[in-house]
Amino acid sequence: MKRAALAAALVALGGCAGLGSFADLGAKRGETPYGAYLAGRHAASINDQQKAAEFYDAALRGEPDDPLVLDRAFMASLAAGDIDRAVRLAGRLVESEPGQRMARLTLALADIKKGDYAAAREQIAASAPGPFTALVGTLTSAWAAAGERNKELMLEKLGAFEGRTAFALFRSYHQGLMLDLLDDAEGANEAYAEAMSASGGSSVRVVEAYASFLQRQGRSDEARAALEGFLVF
Repeated sequence: MKRAALAAALVALGGCAGLGSFADLGAKRGETPYGAYLAGRHAASINDQQKAAEFYDAALRGEPDDPLVLDRAFMASLAAGDIDRAVRLAGRLVESEPGQRMARLTLALADIKKGDYAAAREQIAASAPGPFTALVGTLTSAWAAAGERNKELMLEKLGAFEGRTAFALFRSYHQGLMLDLLDDAEGANEAYAEAMSASGGSSVRVVEAYASFLQRQGRSDEARAALEGFLVF
């Protein structure tokens, strides 16, 4: 009898779940920082990054010095595409966690957007060491050097990937883009050709970049051949 009553109660409670969304329920009751944080985690778990960012922001207003809430709010802002807010939060985050890699990368990219390439490289240099910094940080530093039109430094940064087969396509593709930016047609052609070889002509990004380069060099037939070669895959 008790089991039947318990089962009936659980069914009734289950039916209550259809009365409104989790977000609506939180809005009706008002938000404590802890409740907003949990609501943010729930929203993130169902990939509603915009709602997650809103809830984490609410939690952060109540707990502005909590590093975990700050980190979640920052990551949710990035995922939601609110880059301006992510940059502001990244600035706060590195005050309490100076080596935070994603925050440093976000600040570095913001500096590149502003044309402050030296500051971007300083942000990457301040990142905690690790695979993420070694890969993405090194590439960002190379792009910052290219932005400064410092070809020597750019090639030095990209040299970190030399001899590493797993990064052959990654390095040659970006090197081609950078040398193209620096108007080094000969170097760009060599790097793009290497990227085409490494990808077997099957990477749409590489093919598009190479075909665009060839077209701008007046080599339309070769550009068309590269595009047609990709279409057979």
